Amino acid sequence: MNRNQNSPLGRAFLAGLACTALIAESAQAFAYQERIFIRGGRIIPISGPEIEEGAVLIEGGKITAVGKGIETPYDAQVIDATGKVVFPGMIEAHWVRGMDRVNESYPITPFLSVMDSLDGASFDFEDALREGVTTMHVIHGNGQPIAGRGVVARPLGRIVENMAVIPDAALKISFIPRQFASHVSQYAEMRRVMDELRDQLDRLKDKREDDAEREKAKKEEEAKKKDAAKPADEPKAPPKEAKEEDEIEKRKRVLFDLIRGRVPAFVAVNATEVPYAIEFARKNGFLEKTTFVLGADAWKMVDALAATGRPVVLDPELTHRERDPITGKEIETEVAPIFAKKGVKFALQSSRGSFAQRYLNTQAAAAVRSGVDRDAALKAITLWPAEMVGLGDRLGALEKGRDGNVVILSGDPLSTTTFVEKVVLDGAVAYEREKDPRLQRLLQGIGPKGGEKAGATKPAAATDGDKKEGEEKK
Repeated sequence: MNRNQNSPLGRAFLAGLACTALIAESAQAFAYQERIFIRGGRIIPISGPEIEEGAVLIEGGKITAVGKGIETPYDAQVIDATGKVVFPGMIEAHWVRGMDRVNESYPITPFLSVMDSLDGASFDFEDALREGVTTMHVIHGNGQPIAGRGVVARPLGRIVENMAVIPDAALKISFIPRQFASHVSQYAEMRRVMDELRDQLDRLKDKREDDAEREKAKKEEEAKKKDAAKPADEPKAPPKEAKEEDEIEKRKRVLFDLIRGRVPAFVAVNATEVPYAIEFARKNGFLEKTTFVLGADAWKMVDALAATGRPVVLDPELTHRERDPITGKEIETEVAPIFAKKGVKFALQSSRGSFAQRYLNTQAAAAVRSGVDRDAALKAITLWPAEMVGLGDRLGALEKGRDGNVVILSGDPLSTTTFVEKVVLDGAVAYEREKDPRLQRLLQGIGPKGGEKAGATKPAAATDGDKKEGEEKK
């Protein structure tokens, strides 16, 4: 083959090599940098006491050292966090954004996966990174009795497979009646699905027993006719056993895995649905794998929820308001302290419903203001949601062996004036506030076409002295 660089084939060959090198370089850069050394900041590790003027060393995408007196590697990328706060990447345990649709139109779709509807180009992921969220459990909303499986993702990368940390995460189940449905019809539909699955399992069990009996009788008959000339110690091939799940209809295999305790479930409930949801999960064998996603009034059933020993995701509206049916007076209830006092692990979630609910750290600040211990509030946006999504040993804290997901904040995480300065994701710098083009446009008051916004501050170049100098030149 002629590979002269001036020939068409040569140019194509070189272009191919360049493209391959670029893809490999991009993949490596996304995965991790060799070493990142964050020094001088106030470290809040979550898993231990705070460290003043400490350091975090990340190598190969993993945290290898946290503390004081750590020697700076000669070849590390050094990030000076003096005067800043070094904090674990925040985690959303229940995130219903970043998809092409929140719910499907069919009520029962356990065979679907959010992976198929994830939109890597969504601004929601860009916003999440800007807000210090490094991991989110993207999952269907509450509009279906049994929806699909979620995906635990990182907010970086346009290719869905690169974004996924756990491609097949929890199955979403909702006991909250969907539109035009009642509690009776919702429960009946869910019972029907599970009853059909159990009927199918019973039929398969009977079939296997019958097949086993026939096979046994056949072998006994063959043994009688067979000449016993072979050595007695000749090894016999073990019979091939069919796996039970291989015989289940594909659309129901996720439900089969659910009742066998192999698939976690995120179960949405209001106060009314809590008793039935607990009993349903217990009866069908997945209570020990359940995380309850609570509606605004579900705090009224805190004792029943606490008795299960299972974690919960609180509604973004942390203050529940309702009117007394007799006096008509509005009653306000702070939800987070109720669960904290009962020892229930809970995760906070953000919402685009209001500016105050937009950020996880301000949600944690609101919880502390209402009476939750500071340590518990910080765990509710880091370590506890990490445990809920199955990554409690990898995320949610700054300690040796965990993933290198670190957020550098301008101040204390519970301060409403604090903002994210840098984000290190999987051991690579993924976000820098000073290099954020969208944010800079907003802060500078520049419109979409580069012009000034109405009422924007006049640029410094357009001073009276400049005008006078221009007139003299004329």
